[in-house]
Amino acid sequence: MVLMVLGSSNLYDCGLFREEKKNPEQLLVEIHKEVSVFDFYEKSNFIKKEFFIGEDDDDTNKDIHAVVVIQENDGRRTMNIQVTTMRRVRSNPTISYAHETKCISCFIDDGSIRIKKSDFENKDIHGILTGLLKAIADKKKLLDKKDNPWP
Repeated sequence: MVLMVLGSSNLYDCGLFREEKKNPEQLLVEIHKEVSVFDFYEKSNFIKKEFFIGEDDDDTNKDIHAVVVIQENDGRRTMNIQVTTMRRVRSNPTISYAHETKCISCFIDDGSIRIKKSDFENKDIHGILTGLLKAIADKKKLLDKKDNPWP
């Protein structure tokens, strides 16, 4: 099953992630916390992890790809999230092409987050961030990792 529902007025919210409505900053704090357990790349100042968002257990059947990059420069930490929706080829549904890419950039200061820039409309941001949190949890569960990073 695909996260996007044709005919839905909200591309990123099809009812899969109904729960207590948190504001985007709260969701971003949780995403930062979940991704920050992974170590920075050796001899670098960033963490980069990729996730696929959707309902299916198999990432090849998911049509939303997300990249989370946490970077530290001069004692200041930033987090950038790039979300790409994919479109499947009708003649071969196993092939997908990037359709649309949107980004969220934010600053992290003492555990709080300030959104610097977001390409998402307010009606879309909750669904995509909640879906990303679920994708992070699913990947950790799949790899049986709690606080121990995967390669």
